[in-house]
Amino acid sequence: MGAGGKFNYKVEKDAENTINLLINKQFEAAFVLANKNLKKKNKHPIFIFAKSIEFLAAENQEAFQKEFSSISDLKTVRQTDYYNFGVFFQNFKYDILAIECFDKCISLDKKFIEGHEQLANSIFNIGEYESALGAYISALELNPDNKQFIMKAAICCANIRQYTKALEFYEKLIVDNPFNSDIRVGISRCLLELGQVEKAEATVSNDIENASEPYKDYLALSIIYNRRNDMESGLRIAAKGYKKYPNYLPLIKLYGALLTRLGYNEQALDVLKVALARDADDSEAIFNYGNAYQNLGQLSQARKYFTKALELKPNYHKAHNNLGVGYQAQGDHGKATICYQAALELAPKRDDYHSNILFSLLHMENDDPKVHFDEARRWQEQHCAKLNEVIREYEVDKSPDAKVRIGYISADFGDHVVTYHWMPIAEHHDRSKYEIYLYSQRTRTGQRSAEINKKIDSLCDKRRDVSLLSNKELCDQIVEDKINILIDLSGHTSGNRLAALSFKPAPVQATFIGYPATTGLDAIDYFITQPMHVPLEASNVFSEKLAYIPGCTSYNVREDARSVLSKELPYKENGYVTFGSFNRPNKVSVECIQAWAHILRKVPNSRFLIKGDDIIGSHYEEIITEYMEKENVSSERLIFRGRNDYPDYLKEMNEIDIGLDSFPFNGATTSFDMLFMGRGYISLKGKGAIQNIVGSSYLEYFGHPELVATSVDEYKEKAIQVAGNLDSMESIRLELRETFLKNVSDNGLAVCQGLENACDIMWQTYVEGKPKEHISTI
Repeated sequence: MGAGGKFNYKVEKDAENTINLLINKQFEAAFVLANKNLKKKNKHPIFIFAKSIEFLAAENQEAFQKEFSSISDLKTVRQTDYYNFGVFFQNFKYDILAIECFDKCISLDKKFIEGHEQLANSIFNIGEYESALGAYISALELNPDNKQFIMKAAICCANIRQYTKALEFYEKLIVDNPFNSDIRVGISRCLLELGQVEKAEATVSNDIENASEPYKDYLALSIIYNRRNDMESGLRIAAKGYKKYPNYLPLIKLYGALLTRLGYNEQALDVLKVALARDADDSEAIFNYGNAYQNLGQLSQARKYFTKALELKPNYHKAHNNLGVGYQAQGDHGKATICYQAALELAPKRDDYHSNILFSLLHMENDDPKVHFDEARRWQEQHCAKLNEVIREYEVDKSPDAKVRIGYISADFGDHVVTYHWMPIAEHHDRSKYEIYLYSQRTRTGQRSAEINKKIDSLCDKRRDVSLLSNKELCDQIVEDKINILIDLSGHTSGNRLAALSFKPAPVQATFIGYPATTGLDAIDYFITQPMHVPLEASNVFSEKLAYIPGCTSYNVREDARSVLSKELPYKENGYVTFGSFNRPNKVSVECIQAWAHILRKVPNSRFLIKGDDIIGSHYEEIITEYMEKENVSSERLIFRGRNDYPDYLKEMNEIDIGLDSFPFNGATTSFDMLFMGRGYISLKGKGAIQNIVGSSYLEYFGHPELVATSVDEYKEKAIQVAGNLDSMESIRLELRETFLKNVSDNGLAVCQGLENACDIMWQTYVEGKPKEHISTI
């Protein structure tokens, strides 16, 4: 319309051309045409809209808002004008402005169905699914049979977790469209969330090749198997789908991710390379590419891809976390902690990220146990049940003649070091007095784990896979099982369920073996240990009461390695001394490396065998080489070895004369392996508990305090002195193995009896309503 509101064909034609130019991104031409008409006082809404967009393009927000708002004052503005404005904003991802326009559109004509549709679509685009659902329902009132509206309403319901309501919408569609993949996948998702797993599986697997887009059905079916914790079947389905439909990016990405999670990392790289060829900027594919490299120990390559994923998606908390895992593996705990903190800030409910921070703190140089304790208490404040949520009443049998039901919960049942410490105890439980329940948080795959799990199954009365249970579901299960004493074997290590345990699903709860420090949880009553690991004076950095049991532990080497013989020290045959370190790189501090370099300089022609997971060509190797060169120790004297089979790892210990323990985080299981192979080692006794003193505690337990140092200087002096008198080390070689076999690996019965005595005291304390105190069964 022209000036005065009268219809003017030329003005209307110019207005039509202006909006088309804007929508087609021909902005300059649109601005020229609009300004030309505005100069003629043709105040058509479209010309004013174009002027407002000119201000918006110039980033003059105030002028844009003023000009755009003035449109509503025009009497000539129509619902179609606001509809066109909304489409423009929608096309350029200005959904908030689009919503405003479509809302004004339907206020001018409540039956303008296109306005209802696009209003709903824009609300959907910004993720406001509940409001979008209301808008789609309004559109359905005008057109009840519109399949697109019904489909979007179903998706909105699913996204706001109204799965039953979503199914009602989907069922209106599936009758006439039984092979529509989007409908089938939507139904299966809702059924899966409602716990109807078999129906969900049947929905997408039925006549899968006749589906409209079968690759979507294969993707959904693979996801269902993964949710059932059957990743092998999920992988098989993804592989089949990928083979048939190799161009569907989401399926390629899932296939690559599953290969990575199941340890087929080389193959994962090949598959994910295909995904990245289709979309080089897909942050999820890049992230999983980094995971595959990290699993292969190629940490520098992994870091490259995690960094790239973060460049594309700065808020990708998983990438921040896994970047930290890589830094920690290489011993850079400062950078690791920064990464974990960034991840936690982005995803504050991820208690596993916070646990990673705690684990990293244990490895810091000059670590202060009080710092870890305070952070563990913060973990409790941030992730644990509130006081009014904690369970306080239990339907457990308190009668004196009732069996005590002990539950163990762990992510490490299978081929894992925790199992090798726990099994020698568990196999001696008095089953006439105790019932044993296991809660497995993670299924460990592989032939070795399968063999071990068969034995584990024989050690318990009931075993449950709880990996898919929510915290509430896990608590309900433990309560239903009427567990008297629940023993956590994870602490703050990977896969822990401390957040669930904070609800106190068992009347007595303790932690044991898996983590060398406090959990920080009020809901965990006891920390089961030995005085050699946690002296009573260190109890002030534990929120739990200490429960002392006999011995030092009950660790045993793997069955396939017990026949590996301890050979004579090689120094006579070699003509030089060979030192050795077999500990994880992240246990080794810079100060420790500097001490090693000094020792090698002082022991001419000596060699140093350094073994660890994935250290060849790593940052760890570079740092050691750098500090050795500063002490004029040639790199030719350094022998770096990576991961191999456990029996071969033990055989490599025969290649060294004496071990050099790491500090401030000592070796634990590795120290036992060395003692089993008849190799002594020099250890620095730190301050605090477990991780700082465990290496020296074992030497003292084995009767060799002369190998324990109390300062870095003494550590260096002792190593140099022993290197000059290796006959003394040879003289104790077989004695060390004998002590290990007698007092450690064959000590499971004594440790188990001590543990059961401690459990009896814990239970009686609860039954009698007494305050908890430290316990000793020694």
